[in-house]
Amino acid sequence: NRVVTSRPAAGLVVAVAAPGAAAAPSGDPKADSRDAAGWIAGRVNAAGFIPLSTSPTKADLSSSAQAVTALAAAGVGKSEVTALLGYLGSHIDAFVAANGFDDPGAVAYLILAAKAGGEDPTSFGAAHANLVTRLLSTQQPDGLFGLAANATFPRAFDEGPPLLALPAAGVRDPHRESALARQPGRARPSPDLRPATHGTRPPTP
Repeated sequence: NRVVTSRPAAGLVVAVAAPGAAAAPSGDPKADSRDAAGWIAGRVNAAGFIPLSTSPTKADLSSSAQAVTALAAAGVGKSEVTALLGYLGSHIDAFVAANGFDDPGAVAYLILAAKAGGEDPTSFGAAHANLVTRLLSTQQPDGLFGLAANATFPRAFDEGPPLLALPAAGVRDPHRESALARQPGRARPSPDLRPATHGTRPPTP
């Protein structure tokens, strides 16, 4: 079995609606984290995914991807992490390209899941997909991610997850950092989220 050793970036939220109650808070944050992760692990079915609450036979791929990072962070559910990554690796396009084009937020969630689960996001799943290349291919000329139609008011889901995923994959993108800094009312990227490993574009003056 894969040993889950890496810890995902903080701030991801797994929203899973399913029957059953988690344990009541104990006052011990570590114990509560393990209890919550145990509840998430219990939602993973035999097929290796978390079902949609409205359609139990269908996979909730977003919650399944985010569950990997949550379980890895808590050090709980190694077998569930393996099962989730196996299912996600076989259903990449169903998650990230459901509308016919790659969704940067979804690709970023898969990168974070792969890193958290000890897998290589540049060779993920049965098809050995390079998720980092796919994420960068969604980048617009102004440095932001997603469709050009969102360039004026980019969705948080287009920009937030890639901001976590690229550094997790060892990629610094100064072009995008500059673009985000120019967005009015938007926080500048924190230096601790930007390990300087290699860049995909030259720095923007």
